[in-house]
Amino acid sequence: MTGTTKEPSDSEKIRNLIHTVEAGTVFKSYRHLCKHFEIKPTGGNAKKAVIAELDRCCTLKDKGNKIIIIEVFELSQPKISERFLNSKYYSKCSYLLLTFLAEQYCYEEDDEVYYLTTNRILKIISLCNDNYTKTKLNLAMEDSESTFFISEVRRYLGNFTNKILKSISSNKLLNFNKCYMLIGKNNKHRIATDEETKIINDYYKVILEEYGIKNKQAINLSRHAKEIYSKFEEHLGYKHYISNRFNLTADLANGAEYLRKAANLPDNCGSVVNSLVCNDIYNLVFNGIVNIRKDEPKPFDIQRAINNFTGDSFKKEIDEMIEEMKKEHLSKGTVVPPVKYRWGFNSDDDIVNYRIESLIDTFIRVDGDSGGGI
Repeated sequence: MTGTTKEPSDSEKIRNLIHTVEAGTVFKSYRHLCKHFEIKPTGGNAKKAVIAELDRCCTLKDKGNKIIIIEVFELSQPKISERFLNSKYYSKCSYLLLTFLAEQYCYEEDDEVYYLTTNRILKIISLCNDNYTKTKLNLAMEDSESTFFISEVRRYLGNFTNKILKSISSNKLLNFNKCYMLIGKNNKHRIATDEETKIINDYYKVILEEYGIKNKQAINLSRHAKEIYSKFEEHLGYKHYISNRFNLTADLANGAEYLRKAANLPDNCGSVVNSLVCNDIYNLVFNGIVNIRKDEPKPFDIQRAINNFTGDSFKKEIDEMIEEMKKEHLSKGTVVPPVKYRWGFNSDDDIVNYRIESLIDTFIRVDGDSGGGI
């Protein structure tokens, strides 16, 4: 029984022969290019696939029928999933982050390591401004709408950033991992050792159980946040925060440019992302307020029912009965359970709209930014 050798795919043929071309190589036509790489010249989607594969190995320039090789990459670019490229957010945000890292912190000689907090990343990818990163929205806590805005936006942007970083990593455009950064007495920041990381994680378990908080991210939304972080500093002997550790390579700029071309991104993609996210945030907060307000009992509902269905004399008897019950419970030292928290949102949609839009303009929007948020 004789075996058969599987014919190499077009992608494999290109990768196997890419070393035979160099910057300045000119193909007179697409057919000429296919002949060089031993590929059957077909049109339609097959032609698009061939050009896309070649784009991962080098920079091309179309000039009429000619195809010119501008630069051959040392390492071929990764194949990016269609789902990632078609996302209205991830490819744009990833491009802005890759470009920022390539322009600011990428060197030719050796691989570099760089640290970015989530808040800093949000600014780089055009999702927030300095008001958000510096104040963490604390200045906005003036009414129920603002407090709700804070809780929803923090959760939304935190999850958003994590998804973007995971998508970059899964598409092999950039490596990163979460880590703890410590702040010493001289305000020097350093990465936590493995032993220090274990101590911090163990103490988080204690804190979460003590305060009944679901996870680390929810601490910022807790009314005990300042108290908790003070306990951390006292217990550990230093302040700490969570950061993202990026491993930067010299070909980062190539990766950013490749992503821009593959996803067909516009030059103003930073503003495009910002506009999309602002719409998402507005709908998230406004719809959340409407749903809560719809299900929340009005403070005057019970009184209105009594007035509608009872006479004045019966209403007076009910009031007297309630007062007697209160006195009896208080005399026995009975603790009256607190009423379930009510948001008490404004019933006027125009006022709610105004407050949400003002908060977005103050903390989220980066007007006129064409990309990068730098």
